[in-house]
Amino acid sequence: MHKVTKIEIKNDRNGSPLKYTTFEDGRVVYVNSKYDASIYEQVVEGAEFELIKEGNFNKIKYDKMGERPAWAGKTNQIKEAVAEKNASIGKSMDRKENAITLAGTARDATLIVVNLYPELANVPDKEEAIKIVWEQWRTWLIEKSGDAKDITETKQPF
Repeated sequence: MHKVTKIEIKNDRNGSPLKYTTFEDGRVVYVNSKYDASIYEQVVEGAEFELIKEGNFNKIKYDKMGERPAWAGKTNQIKEAVAEKNASIGKSMDRKENAITLAGTARDATLIVVNLYPELANVPDKEEAIKIVWEQWRTWLIEKSGDAKDITETKQPF
């Protein structure tokens, strides 16, 4: 057992209080209030502790079994949050895929109408005629793509 002779309290780089503890044999041990919380308050001048060497550092030997990680007991909450996030990502990906399909089929329908139906430019109600043919081609392209999940109900800009 080694006796504490001097204690200096400073802050570590994260702002947590840290006790620079000097023992009677000259060894120095750093006791952090965050990582060594179960023993931090017990480290006072005159107290005796058993010391161990871990790597290049001296440490006070104590039982850490009573400590629990911050997330302990919250595993169900974590699982629920992950499941909710995965569901949200799935919905987002579905919307993205639908938007890509809609944009592609709208583009293709436009190209088909412009190139295969030049006579529509000369009909009396050409805007309505073009719109009808365009919607028929877009609907057909969506159905052929296999992604007809409520896309045909999407409002168009005209």
